[in-house]
Amino acid sequence: MNKNVLAETVREQLEQIDNTYTALHTLISSCEKGASAELTQKLKNFEQCLSDIHKIRLTLSDLKETKQKQKDKIEDLRRQISLKDELIDSFARSDIIGDFESQGIFLLLKQNVCPSSDERNNEMIICCNCNSIILRVGDGVWMEGNEKEIPLARQAKGTDVTHTETLQGWWTVKDMFTFENVGFTNSVDGIRYLTCADCDYGPIGRVTEENLHIVAPSRVKMG
Repeated sequence: MNKNVLAETVREQLEQIDNTYTALHTLISSCEKGASAELTQKLKNFEQCLSDIHKIRLTLSDLKETKQKQKDKIEDLRRQISLKDELIDSFARSDIIGDFESQGIFLLLKQNVCPSSDERNNEMIICCNCNSIILRVGDGVWMEGNEKEIPLARQAKGTDVTHTETLQGWWTVKDMFTFENVGFTNSVDGIRYLTCADCDYGPIGRVTEENLHIVAPSRVKMG
């Protein structure tokens, strides 16, 4: 109920209360005069006013109930948002994240729109596992180019096959000292990978043939 409707409702209810007061005052005067016919009519008017007051009480109860329902709905929405956030975080820590990364689904959960080429990060880039800072605001540059492969953070058990994620865009850093909390692996098949220095989650990126340091958007989050 908007403010205008509420104000109009209150005005009407006050008017009905005034009418009830007038009817009661007239009824008392009629009783004092002893006019039976007039008294009967005034009693009917007073009865109608009492009925109006009863309706007012019901209306006020409805308003109170509506307000409580709105509060309950807001609290329910907050609970749903909290559960959604917990679900996304649990995905980041579970074994099934490998399947999500390989399909690019986790990337869609974390960010809806990719930045434009050469655009710098307008938020800090942090580890999606422990929230440690990877890059501060403006330290990374978004680039797109030839697809690059990066091993999944969690590999399927019971197989020697290394499953990878195909990157079509990534955050780029030229100087390794620009990073805040990043570790580097030993060379694997001629490639060095980036990990979170605080929790060892990774790889979160790799070093390219051009000696650029790239960070996969699906392994980090903005914050």
